[in-house]
Amino acid sequence: MGLVHPPRRVYAKAGHVDVFEGFLGALIPVNSIPDEAFKIPDIVWTVDDVWLSGMAATTGTMIWVGNEARPVYSDGTIDKTASLRDHVENGVGRNEADQLAVNYLRKKYEIWQ
Repeated sequence: MGLVHPPRRVYAKAGHVDVFEGFLGALIPVNSIPDEAFKIPDIVWTVDDVWLSGMAATTGTMIWVGNEARPVYSDGTIDKTASLRDHVENGVGRNEADQLAVNYLRKKYEIWQ
């Protein structure tokens, strides 16, 4: 049985952000993700939050986050989410994949300039 933690606030105040984090889910209007979003470049599929956020940005969809308290999960080094955080695809880790995705989206779609 894991440790139980009280919920915590991820953001001090609500507002718009560039990238959503879908670990607790995300509501996305159906028209905010273009068909091209399903043609994910190599490596970039490993960082889907960045990719889908960029695709939403191409349609002018803004991402809103609330400041309500969220659940806190067990330490990622021992739970199943660690495999996503620590995954390396063809020698590219998560931080490098995030940067690769951002650079690709900036260059191809001229967003987040």
